[in-house]
Amino acid sequence: MLARQLRILIRVKEGRGQPDGAGPEPGRAQWKIKDLAQQGARFSDAALRAHLVMLHQVDFHLKTSTGNPRLWLEWALVKMGPG
Repeated sequence: MLARQLRILIRVKEGRGQPDGAGPEPGRAQWKIKDLAQQGARFSDAALRAHLVMLHQVDFHLKTSTGNPRLWLEWALVKMGPG
């Protein structure tokens, strides 16, 4: 779910689905696009992409490691920081 949210924020920041752009994505309400745009404004494009790469790495470790899944997820959240 975290990776999905980051992908959505990246799309909104790229202008796909923005209220002032070509229109909302199918099935996405206009007010939700505004909320996503405000949330995405708190992050740079580079930070969103770096967080997404990190989450893909964590996902890989969750699926291939015998370590504690909670620790991997907590580590990812700490690394992502407040914004």
